[in-house]
Amino acid sequence: MVEFEYVTPSSLEAALQVLGDASHTAMALAGGTRLLIDVRAGVVQPAILVDLRHLDTLEYIRFDDHCVAIGARTTLAQIEMNPLIQRYVPLLAEMASSFGSPLIRTSATLGGNIASFAQVADAVVPLLALDSTLLFQSAGNRRRQQLSAFITDHRRAAAHAHELITEVSVPVLPGNALWFYAKLGNRKANAIPIASVATVITIQSQRIQEARIALGAITPAPLRATHAEAVLLNESLPLRDQTIEHCLAVLATELQDPLDDMVASAGYRVLMGKALLRKALYHLRPVEQGDNKKMREE
Repeated sequence: MVEFEYVTPSSLEAALQVLGDASHTAMALAGGTRLLIDVRAGVVQPAILVDLRHLDTLEYIRFDDHCVAIGARTTLAQIEMNPLIQRYVPLLAEMASSFGSPLIRTSATLGGNIASFAQVADAVVPLLALDSTLLFQSAGNRRRQQLSAFITDHRRAAAHAHELITEVSVPVLPGNALWFYAKLGNRKANAIPIASVATVITIQSQRIQEARIALGAITPAPLRATHAEAVLLNESLPLRDQTIEHCLAVLATELQDPLDDMVASAGYRVLMGKALLRKALYHLRPVEQGDNKKMREE
């Protein structure tokens, strides 16, 4: 294993200073469930690991202007059990409940899962379907970017190493939204996913007004199936079998260069992605109604 310096800054500002120093390669360490494995395997070779464990200011879940704002150091266990998440973005709680094992969920963080850019990063899929936004901070600067744009930029090697994801902003699902999330692996718990799907559909007068479909663990990066989404627009509920089959056929054309490895073949991943979306379109779930005035910081 490559030697590296290990630092534990006591403030976000101190962490950003280390990450922004161009004289060395520094990487942020959150839960470590992915990064430490990569360091030991020599996949990444940072000169400095910046441990964020003491940055409690990045650990929160609160309501902010019709969005649920989640600090990047918030763990998947906290997301799973949080009442705000469960009520207003339930598919995120559903994802967290199936993430790894209970022990891993207490360590893995939302920001770390996104920043790892793993092909099977579970959290990215529902966050894509929820049209989430990321807050990036660096020494003396902060900016917001849609998660979908971040994925595109990362694939183009345009990510900024000196920046830190500090917050994820998730729009609250409206009362006329329907949702679904599911993940498939070779076993029920602590398995590398073969395919996952998250769907958010808003309806007006029993017709689909907007559709967002995100899939993960099938292609080299999680994706929004925008062409499949377009098939569903203005369709009435319940969806006709012909409409669903057309949607699935279009989806297959969007799943380019599917992963092919020891976990699952490319063909099987595509097949399971289509199967999960079919299940989603037959089993859409309503958002639990509630009074927004009761929203409060947790």
